[in-house]
Amino acid sequence: MLATNAVTKISDANSELNRRVALLDETLLENERSGEALQDSEKRYRRLFESAKDGILILEADTGKIVDVNPFLLHLLGYSYEAVHGRRIWELGAFKDIAASKDAFKTLQDNDYIRYEDLPLETIGGQPIAVEFVSNVYLVDQTKVIQCNIRDITARKHAEDKQMESYRKIRELNRRLAEMEEAEKRNLAAILHDDFGQNLTSLSMSLNLTKLQLNGQTEEKTVSRLDDALSMVERLGDQLHTIISDLRPTVLDNFGIFAALKWYGQQCKLRTGVDVVISGEKLENRWPLQTEIIIYRIIQEAVNNSIKHADTSCVELSVSKGKMVRFTITDKGKGFDIDKKKINFDGRLCLGLAIMQERAESIEGSLTVKSATGKGTKIILEVPI
Repeated sequence: MLATNAVTKISDANSELNRRVALLDETLLENERSGEALQDSEKRYRRLFESAKDGILILEADTGKIVDVNPFLLHLLGYSYEAVHGRRIWELGAFKDIAASKDAFKTLQDNDYIRYEDLPLETIGGQPIAVEFVSNVYLVDQTKVIQCNIRDITARKHAEDKQMESYRKIRELNRRLAEMEEAEKRNLAAILHDDFGQNLTSLSMSLNLTKLQLNGQTEEKTVSRLDDALSMVERLGDQLHTIISDLRPTVLDNFGIFAALKWYGQQCKLRTGVDVVISGEKLENRWPLQTEIIIYRIIQEAVNNSIKHADTSCVELSVSKGKMVRFTITDKGKGFDIDKKKINFDGRLCLGLAIMQERAESIEGSLTVKSATGKGTKIILEVPI
């Protein structure tokens, strides 16, 4: 009986030993597999790190020392691996603008994230380049590290700069064209006033003199025709005065934009029957005359559009002053769908509104159009003081 129990115990012990050996073998195999998977993962990461077309820096989170850098960034900046490894990021001339540099690093440590949309760097040879710079803090084996992703945007910046230069030239051309247009209007107004105006005045005087010389010796029919001719000359004179004022409103030259807008509102009421109600602050300081002319033309076009197309009996114009002077033209007419007024190639508004927008931009201002079908239209012009 004792022998049987002993054999049983030995058998159980052997089974437990075999179980534990099998478990150990399984654990060792699993560790080996995990190690291989980890090595594979590290190899994949290293391949991605070394083949990336963006620059990558790995820093110690506590010190800012560079612990790794990928080939793309070394090639971009012209440094060798040995020249950067172990150095703090702000010690490299390439990153001298980063942070004024410790301050930015402190921000990164505090917030675990920092981003520069357009950071100027320098190559080792002093050539400027522009980059997008993004840094994140994360844990590796319970140790904080910082990964900096650096994308070269120099070519994009050059393209943007060229686009901005082209845009600047177009704005300058538009400004010069507007000046030439106003000069032509001024010249035409002078010609109409000096030549046609004087001729009409002379004609009126001649007709009146002829009427006086008749002395009642002429038929009543002839006198009536003279009166009709005099009335026609007077109407022509009024029309000529209106045309000259539209071409070059002298009230703008003499009294400024607010007075000119008041006068224009009165003229609109007389000609069209539409009320143009002007309210707001009277502007004490004046812009240069050319700027005031552009403001006047933009508002004139906006009011004319409301009168012609909005089917409204009233247009409101308010003037307010803050950091900018704001002119708001509002009607409660039929409105329009702004999306249908846009030009497909760049999303700008239709030609008339686009010209107004370009004129506003030529004086460093902005034009905003708000409208919807059946809900009227609001145009906001903002101009720097």
